[in-house]
Amino acid sequence: MLLSPAAAGVAHARALPQGLAEEHAAYEREISHHTAMVALGQVATTGDRKVLRVLHLFPGTARQFYEITTLDGGGRSRWRRIKNPAYPVALGTWAVIDGTVFFFSSELVHGQDAMPDRVASFDLDTEEWAPTIRGPLSSSSSLGVGDGGVAAAGAGHPSDHMDWGELSLADMNGCLVVTHRTLASSMDLWFLMDVEKGSWVRKYRMQLSISYRHAEHTVRPLLVLNDGRIVLVHLGNRGSLKIYDPRTSSSTDVAEIGPCVAVGLYNGSVLSLANDAN
Repeated sequence: MLLSPAAAGVAHARALPQGLAEEHAAYEREISHHTAMVALGQVATTGDRKVLRVLHLFPGTARQFYEITTLDGGGRSRWRRIKNPAYPVALGTWAVIDGTVFFFSSELVHGQDAMPDRVASFDLDTEEWAPTIRGPLSSSSSLGVGDGGVAAAGAGHPSDHMDWGELSLADMNGCLVVTHRTLASSMDLWFLMDVEKGSWVRKYRMQLSISYRHAEHTVRPLLVLNDGRIVLVHLGNRGSLKIYDPRTSSSTDVAEIGPCVAVGLYNGSVLSLANDAN
């Protein structure tokens, strides 16, 4: 079920279609044991809102089903099967930007990829998968320093950058970002500068004084403020919002949000919410 905030603080629920796509109906009993991910996005050319759903069957299988529906507002939506990507996608983290859904792909190209950071993308307009692109850690085997002191992809792998940790995807100010958090509580933010070329730039390396011993200590970036500070969300049983200042390399707690597993930003016009409620 999707909640659409409307005027006067009222939230209107919009139910997603019941059941499965027609082509998957025969697997209903098998799909009863699964994990699922849904991503909501809007097609810029038509204004259609679509929901992409990935069903991951378990235990002991990497089999996935992919379905999509268009929200028509009249209760007539249904799930439709879409073509599978060449390789399964990871469900732990994803981002939706300008009608494209981004995931980490399970594809690992021998001799090219040093980390599981290859990115898959699905176009909600054409309902087609694009070829995967190499992630920043695999495509940058050494770090050069570009204009403004930012690190750019080069050749060779720096030992300090390849420490294993947590990888996640984020939409920051309309740009796809891969975050790499190491066991040393360092977090790098890699911005995708050119989709066609697959070029990434590391704009930030943050030092976070947060223990990594517990799974609940997950930090995700939300946006960059006009003054250069970065808003972070600390997920877990005691969720909070933080602001990180690159000039002082320090973070400040600004709000407690309680238990949470994800936080997103609404990028549309607030003035349109009342019309959606009618």
